[in-house]
Amino acid sequence: MAYRGFMVAIAIATTPACDVDEHAHADAPQRTTTAQRNAHLPDISSLPTRAVHAAVPWARVVSPVERVVSSGAPPRTKGDMVLSAEPEVSAALGEPRGALLYLAMDGMTLRPCDEAWSSSSAKQCTSIVDQTTEFPAWGTEMQQAMLLQYVTEYFAPFDVTVTTEKPPPYMPYTLQVIGGTPDLIDRAEICGIASLDCGAFSRNLVGLVFAQQDVCTPWKTTAHEAGHNFGLEHTVDDDDIMSYTLVYDDLYHFRDACMAQYLESPEDSPSCGMTHAQYCPEGGDRQNSRTELLGTLGPSRLDVSAPVVDVEPADGSVFTTTDTIRIGAQISDDGNFIGARWTWIGGLPDELPFGHDRCTNDACVEDFADESGDPDGSWDYLVLQGAPAGEYMFALEVMDTHGNESSTTIEFTVNGAPLPGAGESGGSSSGGDDDTGPDDSSTGGDALPMEQDEPDALPPGFGAATSSDGCSVGALGSSPWLLVLFGLWRSRRRRNGSHA
Repeated sequence: MAYRGFMVAIAIATTPACDVDEHAHADAPQRTTTAQRNAHLPDISSLPTRAVHAAVPWARVVSPVERVVSSGAPPRTKGDMVLSAEPEVSAALGEPRGALLYLAMDGMTLRPCDEAWSSSSAKQCTSIVDQTTEFPAWGTEMQQAMLLQYVTEYFAPFDVTVTTEKPPPYMPYTLQVIGGTPDLIDRAEICGIASLDCGAFSRNLVGLVFAQQDVCTPWKTTAHEAGHNFGLEHTVDDDDIMSYTLVYDDLYHFRDACMAQYLESPEDSPSCGMTHAQYCPEGGDRQNSRTELLGTLGPSRLDVSAPVVDVEPADGSVFTTTDTIRIGAQISDDGNFIGARWTWIGGLPDELPFGHDRCTNDACVEDFADESGDPDGSWDYLVLQGAPAGEYMFALEVMDTHGNESSTTIEFTVNGAPLPGAGESGGSSSGGDDDTGPDDSSTGGDALPMEQDEPDALPPGFGAATSSDGCSVGALGSSPWLLVLFGLWRSRRRRNGSHA
């Protein structure tokens, strides 16, 4: 895979995605034109919206997601697995979705989540702990490199990217915190513990590896606990990495066989039996660890292509205060799981002093509804109806599970009065490159211009690995994700008659 060099020796430089031979992108998704894009977008007037603030009715979130705090029962523990109190939900087999596995070995603080049954790698919260807990760093540089190498080898057959670089908060990822002993969570005689996710649907779960526990082998424990995060339970097979044992002495792997599961008592039953049964015809009391991960995560694949992003409106567009402006995007990627974040940068109303953004992974002011991270999902952010005159700027970041990242900004102008001829051809939300007529959904020009403050910087990590020729693509191992590479607005485009 593309990250083997990064895995074996972190000091070895890898080739940035921008420098890959152009033939490697032959199968990459192709950009669509604005007309093609708009042909597939639903009519904005048919979508539900909600004002970003009561005093800012002209800026509305498209298809808003309302957060609901669960009042469900607390989770229960079964060996080294943390289980939801809710029963398993049967679901038809879907397309496999790759995963990003982050190994944190330099120490981390975890806290309980706000909900009784919840986990968020981005927020560093988990139901595994019942109070804020400091987990210490583990290992020398060589030990950490060895653990990274071994864990990557365990997951080599699957579409799992293993990294020691912390992903951006908007990118869903599975977290393994490595370090400490089980007494930190008032447990004993366990090498690790992790949340179990039947069917491997979630991508933001947390596991703990107690690397300072003398009887445990950290890299095997890490693979085992990550297996729980991806929906696997314990087996009784001595050759399976999911074997229920405290001491790992053999060369384990995710075994390709329908194996009996370890049950604590005759009355016990598998927690994910319906999922296991889809991969083992023998029944839900057996588990094929390898086949199940291939079905939920997919087989290993090479991916050096960044997601292709097509945004609306076009950069440099000019509107009037009577126009309806749609802020959104269509995204294509070689895989079928991404993370994305929209950020409002320029022209931000005074009523939003802490900023405004929308992203995946429950890490922003607003969420996206599609928890599966499907690139073909809806990536609309806002619709502006009767926006005050001024300069506006929005940023979009997208990352796939292989660490390939795309970033773009759009700037546009809203004039205080309609442009000449706007009654005949103005009002397009794409900035006039395919104007078709007036916008019937505009709210009029009664909004007063407001003073606009220029931002100091783009979102943290925005535009990582931006090259001098305009390529803004990042990949794991080629550069850190969280660098702030540029800050101030670039020079505004000026068009004749574009400023009132």
